[in-house]
Amino acid sequence: MILIALLGLALLGVLATSRHNTEVTLRKHAESAMSYSGEAIADNTLRYLSPAERAAELTEELLVHKTLSFNKPDALEMYFMNQLKANAELASVYIGQPSGDFFFVKREKEGFFTKVIRNGLERTVTYRQHNQDLELTKVSLHPEDSYDPTTRPWYQKAVEKNAPIWTDPYIFFTSKRPGITVARPVFVDTEFLGVVSVDVEISGLSAFLGTIPISDQGSAFIINREGLAIAFAGLEAMIPLDTQDPSLPHISVVGNDMTKGLLGQFSSEQISMFEQETFKEFELGEKVQYGILSSFKVADEVWLTGIYAPAEDFQGQIKAQYQKYRMQIIGIWVLVCLLAIPLVFEATRPMLRIYEQATRDELTQLPNRTEFLRIAKKRILQAQARKDHIAVAMMDLDGFKNINDTYGHKAGDEVLAIVGQRLAAVVRSGDLVGRLGGDEFALVLVGVGEGEAIHLVERIRKGISQEPIYSEGDVYVIGATAGVAVNAWGETLLESLAKADQALLDAKDSGKNCTLAFSESGTNGLSYINAGTS
Repeated sequence: MILIALLGLALLGVLATSRHNTEVTLRKHAESAMSYSGEAIADNTLRYLSPAERAAELTEELLVHKTLSFNKPDALEMYFMNQLKANAELASVYIGQPSGDFFFVKREKEGFFTKVIRNGLERTVTYRQHNQDLELTKVSLHPEDSYDPTTRPWYQKAVEKNAPIWTDPYIFFTSKRPGITVARPVFVDTEFLGVVSVDVEISGLSAFLGTIPISDQGSAFIINREGLAIAFAGLEAMIPLDTQDPSLPHISVVGNDMTKGLLGQFSSEQISMFEQETFKEFELGEKVQYGILSSFKVADEVWLTGIYAPAEDFQGQIKAQYQKYRMQIIGIWVLVCLLAIPLVFEATRPMLRIYEQATRDELTQLPNRTEFLRIAKKRILQAQARKDHIAVAMMDLDGFKNINDTYGHKAGDEVLAIVGQRLAAVVRSGDLVGRLGGDEFALVLVGVGEGEAIHLVERIRKGISQEPIYSEGDVYVIGATAGVAVNAWGETLLESLAKADQALLDAKDSGKNCTLAFSESGTNGLSYINAGTS
């Protein structure tokens, strides 16, 4: 009886431990899924805004080289309209000059609208309208229009910074839709010509948030450090058409109970200074909620991404597995008390396998994209706290598509598995390597500057590409190309990966099968160092 009682107590302890491990696994699964969604939102936001940055930069270059000019209004107008026609995200393109002269083209439902302000001996304000085929349909004069570009925030901020800037998000006066402006000061030699700007509507960001596969009841939002709602499900419907306030609404006004519940875990001061991704568990009514708050940079501004969902949305398979194995444990104890304890631990082992499957790439056994990004972000934060060097690298395989096309995907999977083994064998013990997807891999190298990072990555690259791959009687020759970037102080993981990715693209353009490094020196702030080819 004493033995059975002891076994009973042991059984209760095992069940309690199993339940605790299940809850830990559940939280880790939710945190990993939400963290990945946050990375996707940040990456998509920067991609969404990049056409406006490129349009402003290209317009500046054309003005500097005098390909475009106020003295060639027809060519300037046609260029702006074609820019808007080619980029659906752009709302308007314009230039303001110190004299108050202004050349503005915006998209309209029926075509395009142009405003031209000239401040010569006599001020003139001309409106021009074009249809979708860029044909001029109407010209009118509007002397009552007193608009002065030099008084606008986009102009003043760009002049004050003397550098490209993004404005704070605001509501466009005419369309009443949320948007943001990128502005660049233009100098011809040393003469200040004016400021070129591009407006981009950010409504598409709210639509994108609705496509993120968070959970059945989960959702997301984007705010700035002041708490203004930049992107949020149904945000546009909450902006009155007759509003005269250019500011976006505060998230506390338009957010739902779950949004307020997540943000309520932070003080206003914490949000205004927020930097590090934070996972929270909180209660709303009688339900446990999970939420995560993370940050990313848009030029000099910091935007915050919030993601939330009920904990029950993540339970699904894990909870079902727990119930199944709990019943197995009780059945085993009833049938064979003396063997109950070892069998119980054997029965709970699948819980660990579930977590392993969620974090490991099945083919290569390397960390998958979600796990790599999670660990890499922590490594960078730790290195920055220690003021230690850290570098990231992007690498993909040369000739992999040819193997898939010639020998089939089974052969491609075998090649990826062997490459994964080689990568695991050649990286240093303190470094991190993971598979991002397809034939693309990423590395984090701790405690190295640019020079050492280049040579380490080149050694790793050669380690996986110098020897052919033998599998089931076939021989596959595979190469590799890599791009390297050193993490700068205060730089996020996404920013470093983007630099490494750019270096990788340039390495491919330069002939593949080599390692190139991103540098802040050189033309337009970019230069690349060839570490050699194999």
